[in-house]
Amino acid sequence: MIFHWNHLYWNFPDRSMNQQFEANQYWKRAMPAGIKVDQQGDYYVSVPRWAHGITATMNRIVMKNGKPLLDHFQAGSGTRQEM
Repeated sequence: MIFHWNHLYWNFPDRSMNQQFEANQYWKRAMPAGIKVDQQGDYYVSVPRWAHGITATMNRIVMKNGKPLLDHFQAGSGTRQEM
């Protein structure tokens, strides 16, 4: 097993976004639809935005404090989607 979650966690740019995500339990509506790995060994997870609160469809997995987090990925722009 490479990665394991009880629920999906995102790497939010600030604490207030994370608190809002957790308080509203948006993670309950986050369903991974696919996982890919690129030639550099980076992993990507697609999470369709079928429900309010899911901040990104395409996400790169990053490790932070030993925990796999989803980091919003938008090819070419590096911007994040607001909740």
